[in-house]
Amino acid sequence: MSVPMFHYVQQQMEKYYDMIKVEKKKFPAWVRRLHLSLRAYKELLNTLLAMDKSNDSTVKDSAKVLKSNIFYVLEYREFILYTFLNYDDNKMPRSYLVDLVETVHLFLKMLEHYCKKTGLVVQKKVRKKSKSKKKKHQAQKVKHVPVEVPAWDVLCPQIACVLSAGINEYPPPFDAASDVPIDQQK
Repeated sequence: MSVPMFHYVQQQMEKYYDMIKVEKKKFPAWVRRLHLSLRAYKELLNTLLAMDKSNDSTVKDSAKVLKSNIFYVLEYREFILYTFLNYDDNKMPRSYLVDLVETVHLFLKMLEHYCKKTGLVVQKKVRKKSKSKKKKHQAQKVKHVPVEVPAWDVLCPQIACVLSAGINEYPPPFDAASDVPIDQQK
């Protein structure tokens, strides 16, 4: 067990997803490979879970190191979401969906347990915005006038009136499919 094993399976799955999109007619072979690689990923997670529950301290320490690498690196954490979002019910069988849900569930449970145990806090990337001196001076000169946005209570009756009115009261501004010439529609 090692982090490169997780990385290899992840790369293969990404490759299979890409090939499914590229091969429009020959996608079933790639779907089968994707399913097998998902099962391999699930098996890696199950092995990691078994290592974590082991009585041997060296095995537990190895599992702890692996989990810290897998759960801390953004690429590995987001991969589960990536697999879930790329599910296509037209191309992939229901058995794939079952394995996918079980794998996602297992990953999330392990991540939750790891976060509770270690207190892992995921930080957002903060990008510093560099402002030029000219923009700072211009921004200081401009007075900020608060703009009042009408409250929902004010807009609600107006929206209800428009929605409940018939098409004759509020006709659409332009209908391309209409037989009426554009000049008369204006």
